[in-house]
Amino acid sequence: MSTGHSSMTASTVQQEQKNIVAGDWDHLTQVLRSAGLSEPELDELSAAVKHDEKKLGPKVKEWISKVGPKVLSGGVKIGATVGQTLLLEYLKQYYGLS
Repeated sequence: MSTGHSSMTASTVQQEQKNIVAGDWDHLTQVLRSAGLSEPELDELSAAVKHDEKKLGPKVKEWISKVGPKVLSGGVKIGATVGQTLLLEYLKQYYGLS
């Protein structure tokens, strides 16, 4: 990955962060819906969170990898790596890790 691409990725993610309150599932799902994710995808995330016992575990990380390429920013798909980074950041906020 080139330095220019890394900088663009970081700035894109920085612009899209939403300040999710730790443990606020409703706000998290609202933000994820606005990023273009469907109800079935949110249901999958809910199941992954429960499976991983409410922590950022392997099922949640698998879900991030799966849906990252579908994330939208301003109505435009933003690329798999950026989408995954953005989802990871949202979930870290939800878990109170950031």
